[in-house]
Amino acid sequence: EGETSEVLEDIEEEDVRFGMKMKALRGEFDPSKAEMNTERGDALSEALVTLPGMVNMRVVVKAPPEDPAVAESVLESLRGAAGVSVGAHSLLPRLGGKFTTVDVTCHIDTHENRKAAFDLLGTLPGVVMRF
Repeated sequence: EGETSEVLEDIEEEDVRFGMKMKALRGEFDPSKAEMNTERGDALSEALVTLPGMVNMRVVVKAPPEDPAVAESVLESLRGAAGVSVGAHSLLPRLGGKFTTVDVTCHIDTHENRKAAFDLLGTLPGVVMRF
């Protein structure tokens, strides 16, 4: 048995995956506590988007596109956000005019400014999605 355990120990040292499996089988494996990475996290967007730079934002509002307040509330909120400069925008009716998609191109200074702008958009009445 001494030889077998020495051989297993050698294999565990050489093959990390095998070592983890053996620890799990013996009840010794305790995965480290990792930070949750959910769809609400910003890690992916921070890795993919270089800031300062241009960012396309899409906001879906429960209101008809004919209502001038739809785009205006979204644009005014973004204009008031720190580190955000609003550029071109467009409106697109969805689901027979019950919803409106507001596409906005913005120049954003930092990832913190981007997150703050998205959080601000989430507080607007009628906003159902923002990405």
